[in-house]
Amino acid sequence: MAPNGDMFMIVGSVDGVKVSGGQVTKFGLLDPAAQGFGGIAIASDGSVFVATPSTVVKFAPDGTRSDVLTAAGSGLSTSLGPIVVDAADNVYVADGLRRVTRVAPDGRTR
Repeated sequence: MAPNGDMFMIVGSVDGVKVSGGQVTKFGLLDPAAQGFGGIAIASDGSVFVATPSTVVKFAPDGTRSDVLTAAGSGLSTSLGPIVVDAADNVYVADGLRRVTRVAPDGRTR
């Protein structure tokens, strides 16, 4: 849940929806080949991060979708998630081998 009370969820494993003030709207679409998701986290600017088994996807407040991290490109196993965002907008994601990777707001991983 976002600080303003908005709620975000994935429906049917591909549709990202937002519930705000009793209104339900779609905020994004995941790749149907992703076969599920590992969690959702909200950044201070309202960006929504979703962990799929192989990718962390960012949906910016304007609806722009971008891949923030891929399991293959970062040396992580598949089964990404859970995912959290801290107060400095660093994204932390765990993989199926219980490793945690931090993605800084500038995209650098550690």
